[in-house]
Amino acid sequence: MGHLKLEGRPFVNEYLVTGLSDNLLTLKPAGTDHFLENHTTGVEIKWIHLPGHAEGTRLHKLLFRNLTPLTAHIQVRIHYNVIDYQCVPFVYFSPHNEAMMLCHDKSYYLIGGLGPSGGPLQYQTNETDLNKSLKSSPPHTFFQPVSQESSAWGMMYEIQLAPYGYAHLYDWEVSHDNLCALETSHELLRNLLGKKKAAVKEVLKR
Repeated sequence: MGHLKLEGRPFVNEYLVTGLSDNLLTLKPAGTDHFLENHTTGVEIKWIHLPGHAEGTRLHKLLFRNLTPLTAHIQVRIHYNVIDYQCVPFVYFSPHNEAMMLCHDKSYYLIGGLGPSGGPLQYQTNETDLNKSLKSSPPHTFFQPVSQESSAWGMMYEIQLAPYGYAHLYDWEVSHDNLCALETSHELLRNLLGKKKAAVKEVLKR
């Protein structure tokens, strides 16, 4: 197997929130963090690492609160960077899964998320300075469906917060071992249910 299996999680993630004046709100969880919070003018954000027992799989929840009497439109970017540049993976956006696929040798991760409006609106598979790109590049430059080798990648969500309202966003990473187990269980269940037929009652006309 490749480095993903041997070294565990070979990347770190960062959360960037924009859309509120010129302020940029960031969260950078460390490997041991389970809860973080931050705030800027008008919006408060909390990040929670939800506990799980599956090694190589992580689930996070972000909570947003609008502190103003006005509707707030924000953009949330989840950015990933590899830790060791000797392990630069192949990254691509999978339209079928609506997620990012991170591959190295025979190991891989499925990275995705779900916000109030569904999955990410934009995907990025190459290394980009997101902060500078927000001001200097049109949004379509973030659509990078395939990158042969990439040391950074990310996803973008748009969230609308009602006055004094709340919203939440989930993002996750699932390792190949757990994906294979899920696929096996799904296939077994599908085959089992596929052999079952619903009971049909004959209606007798009198």
